[in-house]
Amino acid sequence: MLLNEGDSLLIESPTYVGSLAFLKPLGVKFVQVETDGKGIIPSSLSSILSNWSNPSTKPKVLYTIPTGSNPTGVSATIERKKEILEVCRRENIVILEDDPYYYLYVRMQTLIIIIFFFFQKQNFLIFLLSYINKEKQKRQTI
Repeated sequence: MLLNEGDSLLIESPTYVGSLAFLKPLGVKFVQVETDGKGIIPSSLSSILSNWSNPSTKPKVLYTIPTGSNPTGVSATIERKKEILEVCRRENIVILEDDPYYYLYVRMQTLIIIIFFFFQKQNFLIFLLSYINKEKQKRQTI
């Protein structure tokens, strides 16, 4: 088990309330780490960890949504991810990435580029996004 009751868990601020609802009953204490337009701020994470008063209660896990973070929509840059990784390596912190949007994000970037060029050439646009809901096994269109 990564966490025990009473352990401190590093989380992005803000972070997905669904995760908080799931983790709260486990009895963990949330320690909020500041974020900006590039994700978790490494200096904020480093400051929290280096100024932690009691080594026995120091957080062991960082929970992050690095791609399309909910609710902000921010995606951490490669450079930022490397900086966070370095802090976590130095402080012996496990990174728990909740990354449900990664493949959607990568596909959407490509799709947005295609749509942009199409729109420039045709001067009109009809955009439908459809996906398969595996639980319901049916196609849905947005």
